[in-house]
Amino acid sequence: QEFRFLRSEIKRTYPQLAALTFPSKQWFFNLSGSLIKYRQVMLGKYLNEIILLDPQPLELTIFLEVIGHVSMNTNRDSLHSGQSLMRASSTGALEISQPTSVHDFKLIKVLGKGSFGKVFLVRPLNAYANEVYAMKVLRKKEVVKRHQVEHTRTERWILENIDHPYILKLKYSFQT
Repeated sequence: QEFRFLRSEIKRTYPQLAALTFPSKQWFFNLSGSLIKYRQVMLGKYLNEIILLDPQPLELTIFLEVIGHVSMNTNRDSLHSGQSLMRASSTGALEISQPTSVHDFKLIKVLGKGSFGKVFLVRPLNAYANEVYAMKVLRKKEVVKRHQVEHTRTERWILENIDHPYILKLKYSFQT
């Protein structure tokens, strides 16, 4: 969706760039490995064509500012549910870290708003400069009031177990 928004903004501002190759949306069977790979390659080519423009469009700069915050080095396979974590230290001894909480993150900006809460772009306080996460904050009272508790649990389970290139995996989960 962000790529489509980028394309529409660039087409609006620079009509001469409308001819740049952009992968079309496919409504059915859109999760096949070959289609996902094709779309990744085509989106990469599209971005490369725009990056080579001189001067670079302001829309691209704004788009890349957000993308630049995403760390490709984060461990997507670990889920921490607020428990204490045991890690091997450089000396070989096990260290026990404190439980992760909402206070361990710095708010960067709001990514979106919904009927049950907001999604924030956050950075762990002890993280590298490029390590960021999306933090979804739900108002529990609204979820219960609208009888969406089971849907919320299902969403959490899916995000814990999903392995998909376009869907973020759940890394932390906690209640305040």
